[in-house]
Amino acid sequence: MRRTFGGLFSKKGEAGADGMSSFQALATAIAAQVGTGNIAGAATALAIGEYGAIFWMWIAAFLGMATIYAEAIMAQKYKTVGADGQVTGGPVYYIRAAFKGTFGKVLAGIFAILITLALGFMGNAVQSNSIAASFHTAFGIPQWIMGLCSSSNRNFRIHGWYETNCKKLRRQLFRLWQHYILSVH
Repeated sequence: MRRTFGGLFSKKGEAGADGMSSFQALATAIAAQVGTGNIAGAATALAIGEYGAIFWMWIAAFLGMATIYAEAIMAQKYKTVGADGQVTGGPVYYIRAAFKGTFGKVLAGIFAILITLALGFMGNAVQSNSIAASFHTAFGIPQWIMGLCSSSNRNFRIHGWYETNCKKLRRQLFRLWQHYILSVH
């Protein structure tokens, strides 16, 4: 435990020329989990389902944490290291390992296509819509302007996010956690 969390804040764990430090990897993983689904989704569930929705959000959170934990364990177990030292892995790798033969390859291919559609198109549409609707309601900014700003920001992140923003995220993560906790309560 001490090695895991103690190494997050040490200066010895700086990223190499083409990688991320332990803390940068943690910050990226947390950023992937804490998004508009946590904020807009929870607000929508409470508005529609009232107090009973809290119970079902706890159940969904418990199952979601168990699923994420299982995915992380399987990703570590089935990752591969190439001849050049490049580490690769993820759901496609452990799906192929769990289901041998053609079935595993087909299932992994279907997963790759569906996750590309879900994260590349549908997830971005939900986030952009939540951002645009919030800014329109709060400040009266037209939704198409916020959509343009959101897509420009996404383009910036795609074309240089790791190189420029991982170090900034490391410094700002504590403040992001504080704002998130304060906004929830």
